[in-house]
Amino acid sequence: MSINKLYKIPISMTALINKQQLEACDLKRSIAQNLHLILTTKQGEYKFDPQFGCPLWDLEFENITINPSFRDVLTQYIKEDIVNYEPRLTNVEIFLDFKVEEIPSKGGKFDNKRLKRKFEIKINGNLVTTNENFNFSHKMYLSPFSYN
Repeated sequence: MSINKLYKIPISMTALINKQQLEACDLKRSIAQNLHLILTTKQGEYKFDPQFGCPLWDLEFENITINPSFRDVLTQYIKEDIVNYEPRLTNVEIFLDFKVEEIPSKGGKFDNKRLKRKFEIKINGNLVTTNENFNFSHKMYLSPFSYN
């Protein structure tokens, strides 16, 4: 296995154990995979670096109102995480959009409707190696509120 190769995730454990060739990916996909990992990991979840992850998960069950100043603070935290944990990007800009969506239930005993907070995160920047533009978009749902 080459240390300079970029590998597609998820990595096949069978291929790894059998010392087979792992599937590779290009730089942009590798960065996108790492950004996805940063955004979907709760801070403190990764035991080797408790600071790794996204602060959004601290809000998962909080009953808060997202106002412009709170959005600015949250955007800054996400930007700091990306600057710290994705050094292959420069000139990073974060755009955070927030909505509450009603998600219909999928059957079950009760006819419940669920409200979920939807965060859409757009990340723009430049690749350090080529200064080429890089754009990434990710949608996340938090807080499984329900009502009848």
